[in-house]
Amino acid sequence: MTRKLDRAFVKNEIENVGYSLNSTYINSQSKLTIICDKGHTNQLAWSKWKSGSRCKTCKGIEFANSLRNDPNHIKQEIEAEGWLVHDLYHDAKVKMKVTCPRGHETSICWSNWKAGKRCGLCARVNNGNKLRLTSDFVKVSVEAENYVLNSVYKGSKTHLDMTCKNGHSISMTWDNWNAGKRCGKCNGKHKTTEEVSKAFALEGCTLLSQYERNNKKLDFICPQGHRHSITWADWISGSRCAKCAGYGFNPNKPASLYYLKFIVDSTPYYKLGITNRTIQERYARERLPYTILKENRYLFGSLAKQKESALLKKFSNYLYKGLPILKDGNTEIFIKDVLKLDA
Repeated sequence: MTRKLDRAFVKNEIENVGYSLNSTYINSQSKLTIICDKGHTNQLAWSKWKSGSRCKTCKGIEFANSLRNDPNHIKQEIEAEGWLVHDLYHDAKVKMKVTCPRGHETSICWSNWKAGKRCGLCARVNNGNKLRLTSDFVKVSVEAENYVLNSVYKGSKTHLDMTCKNGHSISMTWDNWNAGKRCGKCNGKHKTTEEVSKAFALEGCTLLSQYERNNKKLDFICPQGHRHSITWADWISGSRCAKCAGYGFNPNKPASLYYLKFIVDSTPYYKLGITNRTIQERYARERLPYTILKENRYLFGSLAKQKESALLKKFSNYLYKGLPILKDGNTEIFIKDVLKLDA
């Protein structure tokens, strides 16, 4: 007949390994409430204890840790994100050769992977080219969409010559490509030289250059015979021959002294200026909307100039000194309504 165990004996056996007993021993099949040395609570019969069973939570953690360092488990975890693993895992800080889902071959150690790091080349693209790209990466990215790169990458704002999948010769910067722009001829947005020439001809101008892109200057002759150059972007914004427009302020001609309001990111700014033209002509190229708060006409531009100088001197403490807001004329912008005309 088996001798009944003493409760003190059971308690001592459990506490000898750093565990604590939180219930009373009844018999070998009754479950005991036991807390392990890591603080996990378990329900375990004395018979299971004697056969070697211990804390199930600790055992599960040990098993999970063993999996984390198992080469096959690590390979499966990386490839679950669409990567390819070319090397077996050896150590958390030893780099493995891998290929990301975009086809970039690189290397990464397991500790960095667990910390959330991934493909460095992809990160450069996702961060908006804050890091300099390699020519090979740009070439791979372009050719992955069946385009042919015909020039060498030098910088994110330098134009790249390429041929699209439909055979059109185009030119664009890496910034534009990375932003999602593609062949304008394919999507119908790209103007032909013939179309641009007709637009110039409608206003009596003769186009002398071949059109390539909207920010490359085109040589033309205006109806008055003046030879000038202008980009297509400026043309469609309303700009024309500079000699005909008479750009530049003439103190001997009639002029306006004006006071405008611009809003940038919900912040109002106030612009003081003078012009021989109308305000609408003066700001034809400006994309920011504006409100005319006041306009005074002068028979001579010199009088408008004197009044402007006096106001700029009087309110010099409120002049804006940050990054440019407008295409030009940023030195006469105030950060508050100095003339108190914005009701």
